[in-house]
Amino acid sequence: MAKQRMSSKARTGISSRATTAAKTKSHAAAEVEPKSAGLAKANRALLQEILRRKQAEAELRESVERQRAILDTIPDLAWLKDRDGRYLAVNGAWCRFIGVRAAEAVGKTAFDVHPQDFARKIAQEDRKVMRSGKALSYEELIRNKSGQMTWRETVKTPLRNRQGLVIGLAGITHDITARKKAQDALRCARSKLAGAREEERRRLSRELHDSLAQKLVALNIKLKTFAEQSSASLSDWQVASLGELSRQLQDVFGDVRYVSRTLYPPTLEPFGLCIALKQLGSDLQSHRTPVGVRCDPSLAEARFQVETEIELFRIAQEAVSNALRHGRPRRVDLSLRYAKGILRLTVVDDGKGFDTKKIFRRGLGLISMRERAEEIGGTVRITSRPGRTRVEVRAPAQKRPPASNA
Repeated sequence: MAKQRMSSKARTGISSRATTAAKTKSHAAAEVEPKSAGLAKANRALLQEILRRKQAEAELRESVERQRAILDTIPDLAWLKDRDGRYLAVNGAWCRFIGVRAAEAVGKTAFDVHPQDFARKIAQEDRKVMRSGKALSYEELIRNKSGQMTWRETVKTPLRNRQGLVIGLAGITHDITARKKAQDALRCARSKLAGAREEERRRLSRELHDSLAQKLVALNIKLKTFAEQSSASLSDWQVASLGELSRQLQDVFGDVRYVSRTLYPPTLEPFGLCIALKQLGSDLQSHRTPVGVRCDPSLAEARFQVETEIELFRIAQEAVSNALRHGRPRRVDLSLRYAKGILRLTVVDDGKGFDTKKIFRRGLGLISMRERAEEIGGTVRITSRPGRTRVEVRAPAQKRPPASNA
């Protein structure tokens, strides 16, 4: 009986352990099954990605083979790269400029054939094209293998497969050194012409002020003296006529002074741009159209490069005159600000406005403003609509000590 009881207990224990083991196995299977499914899914995704990459590489190789012959017909530097930045093909012009053979470059990255700083810049630009999927164009100064600095314009374009995915990029670099030299020569010629023009304006202004204006003053004094001394022997009509002549002479004198200041502002050279702009506003405003001028307090006595002051003054003169002549505004506001090495001149009016696209095709004044701004390395931005026209000029400038009055 004891043996039977022991055997029954043993069987019960075994059965219990078996049940527990079965449950444990079931739980383990339940836990493993999702993990296995997830792993299988990840494996499938990885395989698909590998297949996609292989397909992209095959398509890129096919594209390279089609374009390799074309590259050598291009006189500019030209190359093809894969997504990882490895050169797939380079043309003869590229090899001659870099100083390596094509076999030494294909399969390598920019870090293998260029100085490290330059390679980092190239890699950064390549990534920008790959991520955005848009062409990138820029100019840069590059040293060739002979040590000469040359200006180059580079265009990088993404290469896509049939599905539209970016699988690489094509690049071409054109030597623009001659163009840059021509632009510098043109800029220098413009600067000399502007200098000669301003010097002639200064001479004419001085002649008008020192010669014609003084003669008009002397003539008016003589006329008034004659009228006073002869008043007893002259009729009322004659006295009135002499008075009218005197007033007309005074008006002509005022016109001559205005033209003299317009040709070359007498306040610009001794006192600077801010004072000259305030004088301009005073000269151009009328009883119907006030011209307000505001300058940063720090600019009250500030001086800048002579060319910068002259060109900004001329742009302000043109912008305010255009507003008064064509816009029929009720008010014109001119402001001058300076921050972080940039002078910002703004002219705003509340006139009728104009179509900027049409006016730039035939408006010599607006073209002149842009040319003047370019001569000092600046830019002009003009926006216009009925009730608000805004001309903003930004130009690099460095303060210089005020002129000595000694």
